[in-house]
Amino acid sequence: MTLTVWLHITNACNLDCPYCYVRKSSEAMDLEVGIRSLDRVMGAACQHGFRKVKIKYAGGEATLHFHRIQQLHAYATQKAQELGLKLEEVILSNGTILQPEDADWIAAEGIQVMISLDGIGEQHDLLRSSRGGRGTFSRVEQTVDQILIPRGVRPAITMTITGLNAMAAADVARWALIERDLALSFNFYRRNILSASRSELELEEQRIIEGLLAAYAVIETHLPSRPFFNGLLDRVHAGSHAHPCGAGHDYLVITHRGEFAQCHMLLEQPVRTNPDGDPLLAIRYGPLQNPRGDEKEGCQSCPFRFHCAGGCPLETYRATGRWDVRSPHCRIYQTLLPAALRLEGLRLMKIHGYL
Repeated sequence: MTLTVWLHITNACNLDCPYCYVRKSSEAMDLEVGIRSLDRVMGAACQHGFRKVKIKYAGGEATLHFHRIQQLHAYATQKAQELGLKLEEVILSNGTILQPEDADWIAAEGIQVMISLDGIGEQHDLLRSSRGGRGTFSRVEQTVDQILIPRGVRPAITMTITGLNAMAAADVARWALIERDLALSFNFYRRNILSASRSELELEEQRIIEGLLAAYAVIETHLPSRPFFNGLLDRVHAGSHAHPCGAGHDYLVITHRGEFAQCHMLLEQPVRTNPDGDPLLAIRYGPLQNPRGDEKEGCQSCPFRFHCAGGCPLETYRATGRWDVRSPHCRIYQTLLPAALRLEGLRLMKIHGYL
């Protein structure tokens, strides 16, 4: 079993994305806070029978404090060895400030990188501009092509699907999967307090469906040999899973202050825990409820209930006021899941010589 830990390095960021849920500030995680938090989490992982810890260094823009990432990586590596835990790490980044020496270190330490890309060219710039209003696509492309890939670091690409960029998904699929053979995931925009006034970001069903079907058509022209199903649709996995995410079970967030939260969307709503208390027990009883997909109203007879597990519980609650009902994006899932499963079937046929 794997315990996934979102380590919120900083609130600071050099971009001004309209859908971001983080209140920007200069605050960052002190080294002592990070070490103390890792001690508690990794100790709890052992107590609860986890064999592996996956750390996501996130923000804000975590690479603004790259030295802190390096320090916490060194400590996490040492601690995992002491406790007999496997360790996996990934840096979540906007891809605009990584330097060659950073990539050299990342490659040497075997750390993964995930970079956000919300379109190609102007489409990306529309959603991911600098705080001064300048576009960032050219810098992201330079980071990937000239800094990371030449050093053997093959970043995963993640796209946040909104009402503004859904039709750009095909271009992103071509750029990432077809032209560079990089892992790709499509994730849905989550409405939050900071973006509530931006109605143009909301997920319009037909537009999302058309945009992702166009992306699937691009992928079909050049099917990767490695598995890619898990990135085709938000919260969807090829294997059977009872819960749409690990919130309250095998996922937790450590804020820059060393507090614990159930989800990175709830950074400002940490759970209460004693200084020496078990953070994994604390997140089970926080405000977010994450019932099984096959227990939700509207999901129990659905053939896809163990693929999407009812969708993001937080998104469902915000739309319906209930945790135990199907996702407000259910039609999107029911329309796109057969197409995504078809792609996986074609991939398997290809690698076994039937295509």
